Amino acid sequence: MKNLKIRKSTIENLAMFKAGNIITDVDFCNKFGISIPTDLPTDRVEATKIIGNFQMQKSFAVSTTNKLLNKRGISLSQYSHTNYKVVPVETKVAKVKAQSTNY
Repeated sequence: MKNLKIRKSTIENLAMFKAGNIITDVDFCNKFGISIPTDLPTDRVEATKIIGNFQMQKSFAVSTTNKLLNKRGISLSQYSHTNYKVVPVETKVAKVKAQSTNY
């Protein structure tokens, strides 16, 4: 697995991490050097391993990015299946609280 180089200075210098921006998986993965699997093997077990590895790398990168962004008062929030939206932390916290009180 590739080592992800997500440093505080990198996050601070990326224009894509501004509140309101929508970031696609492709842009996010390109920015952090994560290879999106293509031409998957026909063997289901092997394909599952490749997809699982990709998802693990991406989730680690999102988690690490959020830790750094939270210090700036913003966070990545799942916008759709393949997109994230940069939102103020207060908005994300309010949304989670609203969802948890509705159950």
